[in-house]
Amino acid sequence: MGNSLTYFRRLRRKNKVKRGVADEVQAISLKSVQILEKSSEDAAPQPLEEAEKTLSLNECNSEESREDEELQPERKSLEDFNFLSVLGKGTYGKVILSELKGTDEVYALKFMKKETIWEYENISCTFMERRILALASEHPYLTHLYCSFQTSDSLCFAMEFVNGGDLAFHISCSCGFDEPRTRFYAAEIACALMFLHRNGIIHRDLKPGNILLDADGHCKLADFGLCAEGILDGKTANTFCGTPNYMAPEC
Repeated sequence: MGNSLTYFRRLRRKNKVKRGVADEVQAISLKSVQILEKSSEDAAPQPLEEAEKTLSLNECNSEESREDEELQPERKSLEDFNFLSVLGKGTYGKVILSELKGTDEVYALKFMKKETIWEYENISCTFMERRILALASEHPYLTHLYCSFQTSDSLCFAMEFVNGGDLAFHISCSCGFDEPRTRFYAAEIACALMFLHRNGIIHRDLKPGNILLDADGHCKLADFGLCAEGILDGKTANTFCGTPNYMAPEC
């Protein structure tokens, strides 16, 4: 195992980068990052349907904010971060590598458009993901949530920045892993899944692209958007979901 982790030990350092400098492994350079469109101060009143969307999301967020008091004693907002580079984009928004102002700490800020969440009827799943991220902070092999907040048109999760690349990247670079390295990764992934299962959570989208490696070479299971909660005492999930190439054969 020692030899298999030599690559990561060369990268060993804390989760810190200088402003404007991309991560050695995975961060993508960015000339201009623009996340939120400025709204006009004298904009017309919202139609009833739009008001209902905002109300629904704000009500959900107010319930979650009570849990935030323990998770983040000092409240954060968009103005507390400097944007460095785009880490990825998806259906609901994008993930931005961001620096906490006044420090050299960096985080992965996940922005999700409220309008898109409403359009796909994904409100409950979004807040489920936040609950699971908060719970994941109790386990070393799951991606941790630092804080969450909202703007006028987006929900934002500030997560730890895991800077070692994903397992799919390292498989392609290594043309496969030797047995000791495979056992090492499998053990950490199993520990993470067992923790989720003990808490009644199933991941449902386990694949190399959702398993990140930190600078020390340890696994961090990520992307809880397709998880299901309350799977205990023989209860099962019936939803057909996941990534086709990585689904169980019986699906």
